[in-house]
Amino acid sequence: MNQTPTPNVQLRYMHDPNPWETLDPIPKLHPVGSVLLALLVLAATLYHPAFAPHSAYSLALFVLCAVVLAALVRSLTAGIAATVLFLGGYLGGVALGVNGLMIGTAVVSTVVAIGIGAFVITACRSRLLWIVPVLAYAAAVLLYRDLLTALLVLIPFPAMGLLAYCTMNNRPRVWTICLTSLFYGLCLLFGLALLQYRAGGTVSADELFRALDALRNQAIEAMLANEQYTALLAEQYKNADIPIRTLVTSQVEFFFNVLPAICIVAVNLMAYTAQLICVHTYTTTGLHALVTKTSRLFVLSVLSALLYLICCFIAILPTEMTLFGAAICNLLIILMPGMTLVGVYKLVGDIRYGRSKVWLFILIGCAVFAPYMLIFGISLSGAMTTLTRPLITRMILKQGNHPSGSDDSHPQ
Repeated sequence: MNQTPTPNVQLRYMHDPNPWETLDPIPKLHPVGSVLLALLVLAATLYHPAFAPHSAYSLALFVLCAVVLAALVRSLTAGIAATVLFLGGYLGGVALGVNGLMIGTAVVSTVVAIGIGAFVITACRSRLLWIVPVLAYAAAVLLYRDLLTALLVLIPFPAMGLLAYCTMNNRPRVWTICLTSLFYGLCLLFGLALLQYRAGGTVSADELFRALDALRNQAIEAMLANEQYTALLAEQYKNADIPIRTLVTSQVEFFFNVLPAICIVAVNLMAYTAQLICVHTYTTTGLHALVTKTSRLFVLSVLSALLYLICCFIAILPTEMTLFGAAICNLLIILMPGMTLVGVYKLVGDIRYGRSKVWLFILIGCAVFAPYMLIFGISLSGAMTTLTRPLITRMILKQGNHPSGSDDSHPQ
């Protein structure tokens, strides 16, 4: 009796053996290289605010991180992400009235420390690495002259260890980024609480809300003092009988309503860049056999894509900024970067393999006629790709074809 043979189909994101679990000896990083990279991690975490007025210190650390990224990572995506993080930190520092170079350098150095530190932990596998956070804390005590404040230099190490753990256990890339972001975000909250305790002697939510209210009022007054901005608003709303203060207040209120999402997106981008740095460092140092497909594929869940499309539909409806509306806007901002990333690599895959270019023409139209809709269009493309991928995969399995090159969401 003849039976139809079962097609031997192995999807790249379904079958991915973990090289860390094999019996073959896993190569280790050279001791000299591991020591140098451990010293880099140590230097990147020791960022003392007392050095901030001297731009030479910030500039030297930033150049060091840039050189390491260029030498080890050699990834255009990592360079773009690091540049965005630096500019975001710089502009945030300027907006808060502090040294922008200090904030931008601190953000980039932290990302480099997490990525390179996770690589060193996994590639060196030496118990001597436990001395690095001890040395960092001891040096911080000498710099800060305070045992509690010196704990701030330990903020990147939990995320560093978790990234190393997820890499060695072959966890999916999106889950690795989310968990690393969560641990780093919790450590940042601990750092903020520690700073508040050192400043006021207590830690309470009321003090935090009072500080946010004061910052909101300062932002409103600063925008009203900007004559060019108020003149632009007056010209834009000249047919509406709305006071300038009301317009400025509504814009500031909207920013503070979506501030949680902005903070989450910033931490997610830092975790994404750190994971990218860790993976690419394997390839550059000759340990590319340890980089699994699971560590490279960026595959979002269908539920997240469906939730994003629902939030997009609700956001375009004319509604007031209620608590529900603020929650929808926050979810939209949190999910947009991931969907945009999938959309970008879907677009690149379509161009590379000569497939349908419908979305390409739509995005070109957005860029020409409505540039502000470009990111939104790319993110919608990523959401639709995430939704349709399981259906396309099942169709390929039924036909018995090998889906090589069918997954476009694998940014390097």
